[in-house]
Amino acid sequence: MLRSAGAGGVSGKLVLCYGLSSSWELSAAGGYQESALYPKVENAEGSFSRIILLTTLKYHIPWTLSGTLKIGGGVGYYSPGDLDIDLSNVSGGAHNIFSYESNIGFHLTCDYELESTSRFSWGLGLKYYNTSYNLQSAKSNGVSVPINFLPQELKDETMKLDGNGIDLTIFVVVLL
Repeated sequence: MLRSAGAGGVSGKLVLCYGLSSSWELSAAGGYQESALYPKVENAEGSFSRIILLTTLKYHIPWTLSGTLKIGGGVGYYSPGDLDIDLSNVSGGAHNIFSYESNIGFHLTCDYELESTSRFSWGLGLKYYNTSYNLQSAKSNGVSVPINFLPQELKDETMKLDGNGIDLTIFVVVLL
């Protein structure tokens, strides 16, 4: 069975942070994330793409002389996403696009930031996020298909898309 997740994949984002105190920071982030169809096959393509806006409150724990552990959580807005599955190279297949409603979800983070200079640092982190997407509309080969006309098996797989995930992040910090 082929699947495309509503989580994970590849993303890029811009994060702005404000130090509330020496122990707390508040950040706002915006970015784009895309997940690919798996397992990879030769005659089909698929992806799920969305825009993500996050606010996060983090607590700083000094870990080493130049490193800090940052633990936090927050809320995120997950834009309407499109699950684009192209099975047109499969006998009887079609190019289907399932569009999903936007949603609000929460996330937890744990980052380790290592200061390299007074203006530059880098780090590694883990982020768990919890959200889901509800099907809003469907198209097959460019033609809108009423959701209630979808076969039950397809409805079962597409009506609610799981957006939960754990991301490994690698980041660079430049102080302005």
